[in-house]
Amino acid sequence: MYNASGTIENFILVIMAIVVIILFAGAVYAFLVSIFQFIFSKGDAEKIKKAWNNIRYMILGIILSFLLLFVFPIVFERLKIPGYEVYTAQNIFNKSGELIRNIMGKDESDNFDYDTRSNTRL
Repeated sequence: MYNASGTIENFILVIMAIVVIILFAGAVYAFLVSIFQFIFSKGDAEKIKKAWNNIRYMILGIILSFLLLFVFPIVFERLKIPGYEVYTAQNIFNKSGELIRNIMGKDESDNFDYDTRSNTRL
């Protein structure tokens, strides 16, 4: 898939994965804050306006995530940046998952594979 060594491609992939994680976490945070602002606004126009602004930030975060995941790899390819084939959405998602697992302290062996037909562990 991609080289796990300390290459510049891996470094850029890690940076892109971190940005995706931050944008996604920010969008989730803005969504949760806007829900609470709507619930506790009690009809106050100013609080409702703040809630709508948080929804706008959430949408902006989602759009930026999609740009990073799908547009930047195409731009890298068109600009003939070395190692552009590494910067795919799948690789960015895989690296994001790897970073989150490392932060949470989970190992790949923590995941269990089950046969869906017989409910037995493989």
